[in-house]
Amino acid sequence: MNQYMKKLIEELNNRNGRIVSLLLDSNILYKDEFTNELIKFNNPFYIYNAAKYIKGLDLKALSEAIIKINNLEYIYKFAKDIKNAPLDILENAITKSNVPGYICLFARDVRGANYNKLGRVLLQIGNYTYIDSFINNVRNGLNIILNIVLDSKDPKKIYDFAYHYKYHLEELTNAIIDTKNPKYIYLFAKNIENTEIKELEKAVIDTNNSEYIYLFAKDINESNTLLLQDAIIKSNNAEYIYKFARDVKNADINKLFDAIIKTNNYEYIFYFTLLVSKEKFKQIGDILVNDAFYLALFNELISNSNFINYQNNREVVMKRVLKK
Repeated sequence: MNQYMKKLIEELNNRNGRIVSLLLDSNILYKDEFTNELIKFNNPFYIYNAAKYIKGLDLKALSEAIIKINNLEYIYKFAKDIKNAPLDILENAITKSNVPGYICLFARDVRGANYNKLGRVLLQIGNYTYIDSFINNVRNGLNIILNIVLDSKDPKKIYDFAYHYKYHLEELTNAIIDTKNPKYIYLFAKNIENTEIKELEKAVIDTNNSEYIYLFAKDINESNTLLLQDAIIKSNNAEYIYKFARDVKNADINKLFDAIIKTNNYEYIFYFTLLVSKEKFKQIGDILVNDAFYLALFNELISNSNFINYQNNREVVMKRVLKK
C-alpha cells in the first residue's frame, strides 16, 4: 500500500470522510481501488468509518472484510449503523460467534434482526442472564422464546424455561409429557409449582424407567405411592424395588418383599434383610442357599449382635461384613 492511500484511509475519520468523498466524486480516486486498499488495511475501525461516511461503496465486500477480521464489536456496529448493510451475513457471523452479549445487542439494536434465529442461538447457549436480556429488550420477547422452546421439543429447554418464567405452564406441562423423557418429567414435577402432578405421574410411569418412577415416589409429596409402587413391581427391577422399599414413605414392605423374591437377584434379596422382620429370614436364607457368597454374608449379618443397629444402613453393613 502506498503512503498516499494509507494517509487517505487514516483521514477517514476526519471531517466525516469528506476528502475521500471529493476524490471519489471527481474520479481522481476510484471506488474499487479504494475499497480493495481499504480491505488490505485490515482495520475494522476504518472499514466501518468508510461505510458510514462514503456513499456507494460495496457494503457486502466491506462486511465480509470485517467478518474475516472477526471483530464482533464492528460486526455489530456495521449492522446497526450502516444503512442497507447485508444483515444476513452479519447476523450469521454474530450467531456463529456464540457470544451471548453481542447476540443480545444485535437483537436489541439492529432493525430487521431475525429474532427467532437469535433467540434459538441464545437458548442453545443456555445462559438465562442473556435470555432475560433478550426478553426484556425485544418486543414480545417472552412469547418469541416460548414458541422457540415449544418448537424445539427439547426436554431440557422446556424444563429450564418453565423453571425460570412459570409462564404458560399448562402448555409446557403437555410439552414435557410429549417428550417422554423421564428425567425432565420428574424434575418438572419436583421443581415447578402449580403443575398437574397426576398427569406427570402417569407420564413417568409410561416411560417404564424404574429410576425416575422411584424418585418420583420418593421426592414428590403429592404422588400416589401405591400407583408408583405397582409400576416398580411390574418393572421387576431388583435395585429399584429395594430402593423403593428403603426410601419411600408408606411403601408396602411386605408386597415389595414378595416382588424382590421373584427377581432372583441375590444381591438385593440380601439387602432386603435390612428392611424386613426376622420372620422373613428363613425365606431369604432358602433363596440365598443358591449363592455361596451372599449366603455367607447373610449368615454373618444375622449372627452379629449389632444387627439391629445395621438396619437401613447398607454402607455400615458392607464395611462390617465384607472386611473379612
